[in-house]
Amino acid sequence: MAYYTKCDATSKSFQHERLKRIVSIITSYRWIIDAYVSDFYTKDFWNRLPLSHQAYFDVVKPSDLTWLLCCFDGENTVINRQVSVLPPLSLLALHCCIRSLALQRKPVNTEGAAFKETLLAAFRRKDRHVDTTKDSESLESKNERGISIKTLEETLSAEGSDVPNFKNGQCMDMQHIFRKHVKPKKQHEINNLGQVVNLLSQATGTSAAVDVGAGLGHLARVLAFQHNLRVTTIEAADNHAPKASEFDKDLKKNMNKVKLKKKKQLNNDTPSSQEQIDSSHSETNHLEDTENKKETRGLDGLDGESMVPGEIYNAEITSRLSGKAETQTSCDIEMPRHVVCKVQPDIAASQFLDIMLNRNQSESEEQKSADTNFVLVGLHACGDLTPTLLRVFLNCPTAQGLASVACCYMKMTASPSSPLHELDYFPMSMYLQDLQCKCLSYEAREMACHFADAYHQRLLESPPHLKSHSFRAALEKLLKAVNPSFKSGQARISSKIGPDLTFHQYAQENLKKLGINMESVPESLMKACAELTHSWMRVVAFYTLRLSLAPLVETLLLCDRALFLSENGVPSLLVPIFDPNISPRNFALLAVKP
Repeated sequence: MAYYTKCDATSKSFQHERLKRIVSIITSYRWIIDAYVSDFYTKDFWNRLPLSHQAYFDVVKPSDLTWLLCCFDGENTVINRQVSVLPPLSLLALHCCIRSLALQRKPVNTEGAAFKETLLAAFRRKDRHVDTTKDSESLESKNERGISIKTLEETLSAEGSDVPNFKNGQCMDMQHIFRKHVKPKKQHEINNLGQVVNLLSQATGTSAAVDVGAGLGHLARVLAFQHNLRVTTIEAADNHAPKASEFDKDLKKNMNKVKLKKKKQLNNDTPSSQEQIDSSHSETNHLEDTENKKETRGLDGLDGESMVPGEIYNAEITSRLSGKAETQTSCDIEMPRHVVCKVQPDIAASQFLDIMLNRNQSESEEQKSADTNFVLVGLHACGDLTPTLLRVFLNCPTAQGLASVACCYMKMTASPSSPLHELDYFPMSMYLQDLQCKCLSYEAREMACHFADAYHQRLLESPPHLKSHSFRAALEKLLKAVNPSFKSGQARISSKIGPDLTFHQYAQENLKKLGINMESVPESLMKACAELTHSWMRVVAFYTLRLSLAPLVETLLLCDRALFLSENGVPSLLVPIFDPNISPRNFALLAVKP
């Protein structure tokens, strides 16, 4: 079962309770969240852990720690197998809290009927007012009694998605002609997000989308050519727009080939006038059935690119093109318009509209004024760009829908005038501001971007590479002893650890890179640091414990943004739309203005 969380007036009490509890846990474990694992030995992190944690971590092997990272998919995976040592109660309690409060990452099936129905129902503009007074009162009374947060959660459930269909490195869930120039990860992302944006356009009654941070326009082409939306892209890099336009023309040419081939098939299969008169009704039906089957056949050789073996070409595009205007020789779908402009964090809604409406000076005034409503889209908008898009969405009257997928939380800027380096765009919600939750460290935000699922697999396999954390931490202690002014991150340290690599070899390789003579390192210091690496499992345990807290930090950031929209009268959904094994930052913040 996959879950996506609703944030509106009826769920306000729950969201407040969730955020308050998350802030409490983050505050209690801040020293772990803000820690660099490379400082494990220099700052003696081990002896700061509770004795019960130390006793447990000292007797387990890597695979015994995987349960700490099993809180992301919504499945019941809390220590459900026989273990030789039971975890301490405090560690179990922490895990249960994380599991209860963090957003579940198992992706929804964006093509499923349940998801489509629920999304459209959640954002339906007519008959939206229902009596929720009773539910709200019940929710608050339960909060006062301290009922489990998971019991209170107002989530909408839908069938989980099937495993993405990849074959020969290509996403087979996506139309063949849209995969050209696109990497597999991006194929999965733009295929799923394109379907979601199309649903938002239906919910808002708009036929336009604005893709900010569009890169080479891969998502824009899916929205324009597959979902028939009018698309404007805004991209800061001036070298992307010309390339995006080339790709647009290339795709349009390929689609014209599909259309002409379809038209040729129709002409070849059409009987003469006399045959039409003489043919029976059943024969006509037979021809129609035959033609319908031909629409689903694969088409090869588009612009020199062959299909992946075994692929069945989807006839949706073919039938749409041939059905609309068979007499035309070119595709009648409007190509995306690409604008080169950097969206500044302090941009006003009026400035954003000017960028949009003046995107093409050749447009007539009638074209510019016709249906300017749009869905605002940001696929993995980095750092401050996502909060900026949220503000633009609220303040721009023609922005009717929002689909925002965030990433790179650590690139959010901190206010230089603040002694605590408070972030300019966190918290966004008034509720968190009132809680005085004003600072998430760079380390915390970076940790929220880590791919915990991959480390979970690494713990199961227990490769030699797991020792890299210990080797790096021991090297840090050595460097600080040799050069007290050395700072973490000052130089890139090799993390490649083979099964036979000794710490002495590891240190020698990296000291050479740093310009430090190996002979200047006292032998006693080298020996002491090498002995530290014998306790490499302690570093792995500490890293795993820290990583288990990452979902809380990401949940805090995402729910703060959703609550910000809700406080401004716009309901939203947080939906995991990507497979996290392919695209770890898989939550989309979806909203439609009421």
